[in-house]
Amino acid sequence: MKSITGVIVPLLTPRNLSDLPHLLDHVIHGGVSAVIILGTNGETLKLDQKKRIEVIDKAVKHLQNRVPMIIGISAATIAEALELTHISQDVGAFASFVIPHFWGGDGVQVIEELLASSTNNLIFYNYPALTAGRFLPIELARRFACEERILGIKDSSGDLEYFDKLLKTKKHSNFKIYYGREQNLPEVFEKGIDGIVPGCANLDPRLASQVWLKKGEGLWPEWETLRSKIKEAGSGNYILGLKVSLKELGLLSDAGLWG
Repeated sequence: MKSITGVIVPLLTPRNLSDLPHLLDHVIHGGVSAVIILGTNGETLKLDQKKRIEVIDKAVKHLQNRVPMIIGISAATIAEALELTHISQDVGAFASFVIPHFWGGDGVQVIEELLASSTNNLIFYNYPALTAGRFLPIELARRFACEERILGIKDSSGDLEYFDKLLKTKKHSNFKIYYGREQNLPEVFEKGIDGIVPGCANLDPRLASQVWLKKGEGLWPEWETLRSKIKEAGSGNYILGLKVSLKELGLLSDAGLWG
């Protein structure tokens, strides 16, 4: 498989890891194209390395290659990120998911080290909320967009001017542009995106899949109602709202956050 389009769900990490198989089945049955584990919604930065590896092991054993798996490698140190990259390669993950400039600088050295140390594919992630407001440099995206093993970029900045520039970096058919800011989806669909990465797909993967297939036509009121319900359930904390809502559905036994 050379590329992924459609709905990629940034999977939550349940406090009780025995709930992970139920959550995986829920999103797969809802029609998502792929899953990201250990991403932002997975609270990866609140997990220690041993727990991250345990999450990967449980996810791999239960998924059984039913959908592609992307593994987030954000960690406190580059050494831990490299270890997760090697594990991603060993378990046959579709790609490692990385914020290249997470550890400082523009990210070039990190990308080159990741490419040199494994044969795994990479998908970049731009999320200024985790990098003290710093954006993934457009120049870096442009530089690596023609690298065969760089499969795309997810943008969650909410800056549509930046996103327009990002779209222009696409140089080959396997390089995909994904969007993760749920509230801006009506504005970006017309721009020709390759996929969406909405946190609310954890709760209602069916709706997320329909939004993708129909480009949101007639579905935005239901979409906004779902988002409002999640925010209310978590008193403004979106991840908590998702967990509380999933517990109410019987899909999680523990709605607690990590850390």
